[in-house]
Amino acid sequence: MFQSSVLLPLLLLLIGAFLLYYLVIRPGRSTSKSAQPKVRKQKQPNAFKKETQVKVKKKVDPNSPEGMSIRFQHYLEKTVQLEQGVVLKRWPSNPTSYYPDLQLSRVTEGKETHIAIECKFRTGLENGFVSFAYDDQLKRYKQFEEQSKIPDIVVLGLGGTPEAPNNVYEIPLAALHQPYVGEQLLEEFEMENNSFTF
Repeated sequence: MFQSSVLLPLLLLLIGAFLLYYLVIRPGRSTSKSAQPKVRKQKQPNAFKKETQVKVKKKVDPNSPEGMSIRFQHYLEKTVQLEQGVVLKRWPSNPTSYYPDLQLSRVTEGKETHIAIECKFRTGLENGFVSFAYDDQLKRYKQFEEQSKIPDIVVLGLGGTPEAPNNVYEIPLAALHQPYVGEQLLEEFEMENNSFTF
């Protein structure tokens, strides 16, 4: 009798606590949470992730020196006679780029060799000279050659049109110390029949 008189109120107390929690306290908690607006956590920027920049491509006048050089580059790409095993790689054209316009690669006997090419076109000589680059461009070309250990040559089309130059010259960058070339140096590096073979 003692046990039933103690157990019954204890049982009723537990049932009351259970009902109180599930019918009064718990629903009040969920409504108070849902009544609050949800706050989205902002993603923290990743210090290691590079931000992407939108680059606007500059329109180049096809008759400017830069535009004619690009047209001459297309002419070279179409007319160059590649020996077996030689691959031509084209870099994106950009006047401030560190990379050359074209690169030729060849694998012979397991050894890979490369040649970098800067494509330039000018309409003619001025006082016996032709300017093929700016000072900072020539510095970049030399920097590329030095750091990459890839020989760099300037292929210069002179006279006529970029698609049909009167003369083509293949000048090693090592022979160029100024961003212009004189007639005498040009004669040393003139290509026969404007044929460009690698």
